[in-house]
Amino acid sequence: MIFNRYFNLALSAASLAKVGLVLSLVLILAIATVSAPGWCGDETTQQQDLTALKEIDVQLRKKPGDVTLLCKHAEMMGRLHRYDDELKEASEIIKSNPRSRDAFLIQAHGFGNLERSGDAIKSLDTAFSLGAPTPELLVLKATHLRREKRYAEAVKILSKVIDDHPDYSAAYDCRSVCYYRLYGPCKLALDDLEHESRLEPQNEETKKLIQELKRKLATP
Repeated sequence: MIFNRYFNLALSAASLAKVGLVLSLVLILAIATVSAPGWCGDETTQQQDLTALKEIDVQLRKKPGDVTLLCKHAEMMGRLHRYDDELKEASEIIKSNPRSRDAFLIQAHGFGNLERSGDAIKSLDTAFSLGAPTPELLVLKATHLRREKRYAEAVKILSKVIDDHPDYSAAYDCRSVCYYRLYGPCKLALDDLEHESRLEPQNEETKKLIQELKRKLATP
């Protein structure tokens, strides 16, 4: 059943679409970026990212200790899916610059893609202590909490995001999964899915999930 398949995923397809790339987008905003397109798997984009990486290397030879350039380089490792390198470089930056918020965000991204959600949460918390988190980053933390089966903690964060940003559909999506994991088929999960569907009426996957959950709730 589609509903069971959806909720059995550690990171659902919908969440990956809405949340999985959030940190990359945040980093693009947070770090002065080079002329490279968004994170994507196509060959052209990969070549452009490699070209951008070479440009960063040239700049680093001129300014070897520049934190912004070092963060750009580490972030580019993530764009190229070289997560071990991304994590290693971010950790090196943190050693010499323990208040670099960007480095902690990059470190969190590396941990997350290496399926180390507990470590990703710690890195995000440190980044939050160095600067107020965005709604996107809060949902990202909640997603990691969900992967760690810390559903109640995730719900608390997501509820705050929804209170402050009631039109942010990714928060409803993630919270619906947490409610389902906590209580099974329930009206709380259904309400969040329906709210998400109103915000994104074009999302057919959500509509299918709503119908399946309704069937579950109607079954004695």
